[in-house]
Amino acid sequence: MRSSERRERKAKTPTGSSMRVLVAGVVILVSVTTAFVSSKVALADIARRTSAARVRIESLSEERSRLTAAAVMKSKPGTIMRIAQKHLGMIKATDREREESNLARTGGTGG
Repeated sequence: MRSSERRERKAKTPTGSSMRVLVAGVVILVSVTTAFVSSKVALADIARRTSAARVRIESLSEERSRLTAAAVMKSKPGTIMRIAQKHLGMIKATDREREESNLARTGGTGG
């Protein structure tokens, strides 16, 4: 009876070739799943970086607008004059002082 039991038991267990197919199937399944998950992770990383870049672009655009407005305000003649008087201690020359300065440079007599 033992030999018949062995035959029955051997028939129920997978053979070497079917075991190889099963292992190969599991390996392929794991490989495909790993590739899918890694591509999803890469796409999520790209989406995160894109979002961060958009936020940075908006921030830089706002800063550029502020700086452009500040440059326009500071380039106005009245602002330049105030800065020269307040920070540099310069005073506005009168017409007579300008004439005297021009005459002194040219060596004229002024009269």
